Amino acid sequence: MNQQDFQQALLDEAKNRGFSAAEVYIAGSRGLEVRVFSGKISHYESSQQQGVSFRGQIHGKMGYAFSEKLEPDVVSWLLDEAAANAEVLSDTENEDLFAGAPWEPTRSYSESLAQVPPQALIDAATLLESSALEADKRIRAVEYAVCEYGEASRLIANTLGLRVEEKSNMMVAFSLARASEQDFLKRGFEIWQGRDFTRLDAARIGREAAQKATDMLGARSIKSGTYCVVLDKEAAASLLKTFLPVFFGDKVQQGFSMLGSKVNQPVASPAVSLVDEARCADSLYQPAFDSEGVPTARTSLIEIGVLQGFLHSRKTAAKAGISSTGNGFKPSWKAGI
Repeated sequence: MNQQDFQQALLDEAKNRGFSAAEVYIAGSRGLEVRVFSGKISHYESSQQQGVSFRGQIHGKMGYAFSEKLEPDVVSWLLDEAAANAEVLSDTENEDLFAGAPWEPTRSYSESLAQVPPQALIDAATLLESSALEADKRIRAVEYAVCEYGEASRLIANTLGLRVEEKSNMMVAFSLARASEQDFLKRGFEIWQGRDFTRLDAARIGREAAQKATDMLGARSIKSGTYCVVLDKEAAASLLKTFLPVFFGDKVQQGFSMLGSKVNQPVASPAVSLVDEARCADSLYQPAFDSEGVPTARTSLIEIGVLQGFLHSRKTAAKAGISSTGNGFKPSWKAGI
């Protein structure tokens, strides 16, 4: 049973069972991972997964259910589970479904990347390792030389008229090199991600991983003090990731964000501006819509040091009296919003 037929059968039967509104979220993924160690393939894994989650409103409450099977006999089970779950949930949360809005697809899928043969991934992983080992005699081993392809799909449809669908893919290659000298042992990591396989320079990735490892040999702690520092891109991104939850609407409303009461106030240096740009052409992840089917958009969080707002799902946006910013993302297809 294909996804479209299953989705329609589930929505039709939900109406017959008394659900006033119902939604189907179908997710699928396919991947290939290759690891090389000591010049040989140490790990080769080809995987494929799919799953469906259902949510429906019945007797004024929203019930959830999910399954890894998309078969006719699962339809009844999902509806029974959702109805039973709705019965035991509290009705304090006013949750509803999204009827849809105009949206534009993003360029998140490359047909040519999907056709790259497995041998090309094996060759790339082999080169990741050999180039790192050859870069410097202090490189004792390459702990990881990995090349991985992955693709994912999402389909969301509901009884209010929403129907959105997208597909994405990506290639990842990374190397983790280990260097030692005297009593020092350091590791260096370098990664490449993209949708154009012709732009993958596996030899360069291996050499840069080796370079990062050897650059840290002999490094020592310094005295505590105030210093001018330059952060590389990975360190800067890691620091920013640590602070991201303070911009989430649910954290603000739960009282877990230090920025909750500071909209339109300075919260950073005037040199700092922060934007959530889901459709940035240079981004590797460009979702056209969130897990509720709301189109993604550009959201300004900080402008010239001044806090502008937060990232919202439909639920948190309703509480705040504003519109969703298109950030109602599930952590997994199995989860609720």
